[in-house]
Amino acid sequence: MKTVLNEEYVVRDGASIKGSIMEDASDKADTMWMLEEGASQEQEWLKVKSEDGRTGYVKSSHTTGAAVLYTYDSEYKKEEYPSQLRNHDILLVWHAVYDLNDNAKIEELLAGSKGVNTVSPTWYKAVDAKGNIESMADRAYVEYIHSLGMEIWPLISDFTSTEGEGWDEKALLCNTDSRRRLIENIMAEIKDYGYDGINVDFEKVSQEAGDGYIQFIRELSISCRKAGVVLSVDNYVPKPYNMQYNRTDQGECADYVIVMGYDEHYSGGSEAGSVASIGFVNEGISESLKEVPREKLINAVPFYTRLWIEGPDDEGNVSLSSKSYGMGGGAQIAEELGLTKIWDDEVKQFVATGSADGKSYSIWLEDERSMEERIKLIRSYNIAGVAAWCLGMESDSVWDIIAGK
Repeated sequence: MKTVLNEEYVVRDGASIKGSIMEDASDKADTMWMLEEGASQEQEWLKVKSEDGRTGYVKSSHTTGAAVLYTYDSEYKKEEYPSQLRNHDILLVWHAVYDLNDNAKIEELLAGSKGVNTVSPTWYKAVDAKGNIESMADRAYVEYIHSLGMEIWPLISDFTSTEGEGWDEKALLCNTDSRRRLIENIMAEIKDYGYDGINVDFEKVSQEAGDGYIQFIRELSISCRKAGVVLSVDNYVPKPYNMQYNRTDQGECADYVIVMGYDEHYSGGSEAGSVASIGFVNEGISESLKEVPREKLINAVPFYTRLWIEGPDDEGNVSLSSKSYGMGGGAQIAEELGLTKIWDDEVKQFVATGSADGKSYSIWLEDERSMEERIKLIRSYNIAGVAAWCLGMESDSVWDIIAGK
């Protein structure tokens, strides 16, 4: 709403004749000012706002007494990001590649699997704030995956930003040139090796780098779309302290958003517990669905667990530590330590506890039953699929459950 000011008007910076004059009729300026919502001509002073954003006050007697409704049209059109969704549920497995020799293990690792249609080897990492990357890619590996009729979406991580001397992630993500260089390097690898997609696993993004990060995802999505490849993005279970990942915008421009439904209790944590209790998994899916479309959301499950050890360290101080085990290794160490195993219906897992050598041990086991509970929950949400960390740590018996056989 706008009001028309008369030939005697004075605009002041306060609702009083003591207020400083901002503009008056002698300035021969625009005599149309926007009215504050709810303003009434019965008021002595009216709060008004100019076209250029200045806020002031005029006496109602300095207006014509009429208010006119003006409608402003914007030519802005919101960017549309058409998705490249698959016409089937995704079953993705990550392959942890720590050196080039690990690439040769893929045939053996996939031999006992069922239902897998997407493989994501951890081949790439951003290594500096300039957009450079390092690779452990292997052409024979790509050819083998394609020969199985599977897709390959290699993973790129940001872990080196905090290792050793590290590098400034904000400087990478919040700079147009460095983002462009990173995207160009990623797209060059996609074209060179013939990938079907890319999986972004940036887990070190700070609050300050959040805006740059989501701009990186937007810009990368445009390049991926032009190239006809899938963009998938890994995310934590939503919490107040990781909202900088902006899953709402990810859900608009990425093809798939993966929630990592594990590490509820993690190495270095102050409390022993499950890697992925059923409540934690449920929270990850339900909270993510508040921001991400159902057809784009994938939930990741763990193929690993942690043995928690509490006892005196070398200096006699009681401390808590943990060791990671695959599904079979977790069951084996529980048996070797003579731990007592009981089903916990709250977390939907067997929990094994006991003492040995002056130390207390506990482990939340991963097995067919815990996996079945999670898969049942995931399917109840009718989301885009399942991912798993990581290939080689699973028991063969869980494949029928995951694949829905």
